[in-house]
Amino acid sequence: MPPRAPLSNKPSSPPIDRALRAPQLLAAGVGALLVLLTVVPLALLLVGSFRPDGLPLAPGWTFAHYIDVWGSSYDWWVVVNTLIFAGGSTCLAVGIATALSWLFERTDLPARGLFGALILMPMATPPLLLAIGWALVLAPRIGIVSVALQPLIGPIDRWFDIYSMPGAIFVQTLAYVPTSVLMLSPAIRSLDPALEEAAMVAGANRWQVIWRVGVPLLRPALLSAVTILMIVGMLAFDVPAVIAIPGHVNLMSIEIFRLMTPPSSFPDYGAAAAMNTVLFVFLIAGLAFYRRTIRHAARFATVSGKGYRPARVRLGALRGV
Repeated sequence: MPPRAPLSNKPSSPPIDRALRAPQLLAAGVGALLVLLTVVPLALLLVGSFRPDGLPLAPGWTFAHYIDVWGSSYDWWVVVNTLIFAGGSTCLAVGIATALSWLFERTDLPARGLFGALILMPMATPPLLLAIGWALVLAPRIGIVSVALQPLIGPIDRWFDIYSMPGAIFVQTLAYVPTSVLMLSPAIRSLDPALEEAAMVAGANRWQVIWRVGVPLLRPALLSAVTILMIVGMLAFDVPAVIAIPGHVNLMSIEIFRLMTPPSSFPDYGAAAAMNTVLFVFLIAGLAFYRRTIRHAARFATVSGKGYRPARVRLGALRGV
């Protein structure tokens, strides 16, 4: 009878350890992919902003690009214009979307489903086409509304010029509204009417209920929407390209495009990288603020039972309007 083979002293890995190791490997792979797709390009951009030629592999180091870009008062006005454009369109879009979401979710508005679908339809239209469409409607010389109203009120640009900062904010606001409605409607739909009824029993009127009960409960959703739209507004180029450039409204996205596409020379990679780096700082600050707001979102949650039904406000005579 042959001798029995000695048993191996190496312990076999339990199945549970292998099951736990698989998600860790997947997370590591996804993290490495995200680093490759995001951190590496941004790191090269940062390095290029300190190179004399603006290229990451070029020799030498310099602060000249930052001095040239941010030593000019013109570039600071560009930053101010960008904040006005992003902030104005964000505030208007969130205000309009909050009112629309409240009408859809908390009132007896007729044909709510139809109106909700119509509000979301512009999401299928790129903002570039939306801007071109409004230019064809309100352009001072070729806009159909401008041409139709000119015999009655004169040139329309006396009253409203689409090629201006207000015009750019107007078109960007319309591009924002559908997304804002998608973000705010679920939050308004989940408001517990018991809290509103308790406030009214305590003697609060309708406006006090909205300001002291509704707004605090909606604060996380509102701050999240404002933060995301502000970031998108600072990066937006499609609407400014059609509306702001003809109106000589200078924004950061337009300036970066001009630096990268000069008419008769090579792209100024260094200046574009320097401006991009400061824009990146603004975006990081916005993302940090966004993370901080959603971290405490659970404080504003309400718990309701199976019988929960959102109370709908009767519009009365305003229902048809």
